[in-house]
Amino acid sequence: MEKNLLHMALFESKPNPSPLAYTTVTRGFEKVAFPKIVSEIQSTDLVVRQKSLKACRELMCSPLSLTQAITAGITSALVECLRDRNDVCRHRAAKALQMVARKEQGIRAIIGCYGSATLVHGLSDASRPVRDACYDAVVEACRFNSMRQDIVGLTSALPRLFSLVVLETQEALSHLAGPTLAATIASQQEKTAYGTATGTLKPGDEDIAGKKKKDSDYIDPMANHPEAVAAAAEYAKLKEVSQTPEAALGRAANGLKILQQVLNGLQNDEAIRQLMAVPDVMVTIRDLLRLRIRRRAVGHGGGGGGAKRQSLGLSVDSWDEGDEGAEEGEGGGEGEGEGEGGGEGEGEGEG
Repeated sequence: MEKNLLHMALFESKPNPSPLAYTTVTRGFEKVAFPKIVSEIQSTDLVVRQKSLKACRELMCSPLSLTQAITAGITSALVECLRDRNDVCRHRAAKALQMVARKEQGIRAIIGCYGSATLVHGLSDASRPVRDACYDAVVEACRFNSMRQDIVGLTSALPRLFSLVVLETQEALSHLAGPTLAATIASQQEKTAYGTATGTLKPGDEDIAGKKKKDSDYIDPMANHPEAVAAAAEYAKLKEVSQTPEAALGRAANGLKILQQVLNGLQNDEAIRQLMAVPDVMVTIRDLLRLRIRRRAVGHGGGGGGAKRQSLGLSVDSWDEGDEGAEEGEGGGEGEGEGEGGGEGEGEGEG
């Protein structure tokens, strides 16, 4: 009798499982997963888009899955999400495009849906995480010659990118030095704009105060170039500025790395002609490479108090070797630095 009751309890009629919420994102079975995730990325519901953009990165972890997702048309859906009004969607879409850019098939798909122009436009996005993700995606994509040629074909991409590098460096300077340097930067902007408009200030000339420009002086904002003006206008409207100078310098380093990849990879006259159209481009590149921003703090090294110095800028040595960090220390202190390619180095110096 007990066995019969147990059998009836196990096989009795049970109600259907409760349906999932309409915003739930589940993985499809085998090959159905890729068209399903593409349709969910294109959903009109914000929550579904956010969840599907996160799920697609987990889905594209393996090379085979990445190829199948690109074949299913995920690239065009991600590029469209880069124009989304929501910051989270744009950030996750840029992160996913970085994964797509690992394959040449993905690069062809990005170029086919005009994604390179959208990524370059995202470098001046109002959200700092979106800008960081777009820089990473462009750096990854510029490993391929087809993407480098497409960026040069945009005509305005290289001058805009160069202007953003200068603006990011200026932001890092203003964060490190405080209001004093910020006032100096504003004053120098007025001098440069006045000198350019009146024709009294030319590259290599002495400034209005009669002092020769030094490597540590303020970098020329290139105010008379249209792409520089457009980039500066967008940058001034940003809702969220960098919280740390390291983040701004990291984006500047990524921008220089993109320029280096384009120039070294193509070695054609068009890319050089676009950059040389920017006023004082060689002087600005020299200043960026020699810029060494240091913060001093009282240290307690061995054998007495010493000065601890930290290098946050870009050095000439780190232009060709991105993984090489700047190392310097005094008085038994330790120094840390970040190289142009995002590498980090640590070293100890003896006073």
